[in-house]
Amino acid sequence: MHLISFKRTYTKILLSLAIVLIPTFVLSAVINDRSVTLVKSQISDSIQQKTEYMMNTLEAEIERIHSIQKSFINDNDLQSLNFRSSLFSRYEWTTTVNQLHTKLQLVNSSSKYVKSTSIMMATIDKTLSSRERLIPLDQEDFDNTIEKMSQGLLFLPKGKSILLPLAYPSVKRPYILMTVEFDLDQLHRDLALLDNHAVAVSTTLLIDETGSILFDTNQDIELNKQSLAAIAAADSGGFKFGNYIVHRQKSAFLNWSLVTLFDEKTIWTPVTDLNKWHWILGAAATISVVIFSYFIYRLVHRPMARLLRMFRRVQDGNLPVVVNHDESDEFSYMFYQFNYMLQRIDHLIEQNYEKTIRNQRMELKHLQSQINPHFLYNSLYVLYRMSQEENYEGVTAMSKHLGDYFKFLTRTSGDVISLHQEVEHAKTYAAIQQIRFGERIHCYFQMEGQLDGWHVPRLIIQPLIENAYQHGHRDTYEDGWIKIEVVGDKESLTIKVSDNGTGMSGEGMEAWNSQLKMDIDTREGDGMWNVHRRIRLILGDSSGLTLSTDESGGLLARIDIQREEN
Repeated sequence: MHLISFKRTYTKILLSLAIVLIPTFVLSAVINDRSVTLVKSQISDSIQQKTEYMMNTLEAEIERIHSIQKSFINDNDLQSLNFRSSLFSRYEWTTTVNQLHTKLQLVNSSSKYVKSTSIMMATIDKTLSSRERLIPLDQEDFDNTIEKMSQGLLFLPKGKSILLPLAYPSVKRPYILMTVEFDLDQLHRDLALLDNHAVAVSTTLLIDETGSILFDTNQDIELNKQSLAAIAAADSGGFKFGNYIVHRQKSAFLNWSLVTLFDEKTIWTPVTDLNKWHWILGAAATISVVIFSYFIYRLVHRPMARLLRMFRRVQDGNLPVVVNHDESDEFSYMFYQFNYMLQRIDHLIEQNYEKTIRNQRMELKHLQSQINPHFLYNSLYVLYRMSQEENYEGVTAMSKHLGDYFKFLTRTSGDVISLHQEVEHAKTYAAIQQIRFGERIHCYFQMEGQLDGWHVPRLIIQPLIENAYQHGHRDTYEDGWIKIEVVGDKESLTIKVSDNGTGMSGEGMEAWNSQLKMDIDTREGDGMWNVHRRIRLILGDSSGLTLSTDESGGLLARIDIQREEN
């Protein structure tokens, strides 16, 4: 046997492997080196992003709690109890105290970081607590808290408890002092999520502006005062400090810093091991390829070539092909399945067609299910504020609009509804938003042409109006408008939603319009893309949504629908 003859496939395979493996090995080494660099960069970026996210989350949560305090400190019951309690009957006193205690419990449950809430009232010499209800006022504690409020938004009194105080009035001698005590155990658990002890020796610190440690998730790592002062003086971001990789995120609002430290040696150990095993794997792969190339040629190439010939016959339309294989190996089963496949191919084609229709239907249902009333919370809050202000006419109107809105969402069936129903639902949504925003933003509807007899997919106008409120008029405080124009005839229908808001950047407009040419939906969760996708699924490719810039500088969303013959 002349195994090294250049006319033989085996020899050609060996030569091809030699030609391919050498540059591949060099390229693999370069890729491995760059991959290690990239992995290091991604690990560092990931740590920094998690640190920033945790600090931003903590800052936002504390700011939200502080806003609740500001609202609570002006509560009517609280003011009455402090300045009119002498006029109260016993029943009025008990009722007011119970109502305030219930509200304190609500504040207490508004955040996982709140441990307890209390109100010190110097006018009646009492303290109302979410834990102990009404107890005598501790004047020393009251005075100490007032004195320490000058240290910042939050401070740590004795006992290492974090307090968030708010006094009333704030410019004179306070009569009322509301304090929120934070749950240090919960805060410690959340900060510990930044550590990854399975990968590296690490710790997470919460320090103040002086470099003093407020929290430490891993006390095995010891840092002296000089090290902490140097870290506290460094800019936010990632940097190296001794043997540690440090990521620091400072909050100007809290005047605290969140710091993560990872031991450099331990964090890069997996990357170093990966580099070593890369070379071992490369050498083993080269040897394996050479050894098995001959066996692959003898045991696979011949039966595969035979099967390939049969496939070519099937490609020519000769379906009744029967392939026999005398050997008792894996190819015997493959040839058997090949014969069985040919017998069932017509049936499978029919099943595949039906499956495609079902999948398209499921995709349509999924797209429709993505439409959710995101503004429900704000609407309910508007109802709450109007009821507080005893604006019963407003409450009545708002309740009716919300009822009509959710009646449409829950009771209207079918993928396609009349244009009249869709427009009425959009008007209901606009009326709710008009109550919320008042004179800041006005919504106008204009109907022209032959609109009777038109049917459209559900929920195609409301998402466009919602987008104009949420994005176009996000920063609008006066003279804002949204215009909805519906123009139709017997053959075509046009729906335009325009606004005088901030509009869309040129890059964003170009990116959005480029998505219209793609067959795969890559914008899941985007309300406007949802509308475009459902219109095309139900009404065909001749209909759809386009975006452009309005004459006012805002966004113009245009839906074009063409009537197609059945």
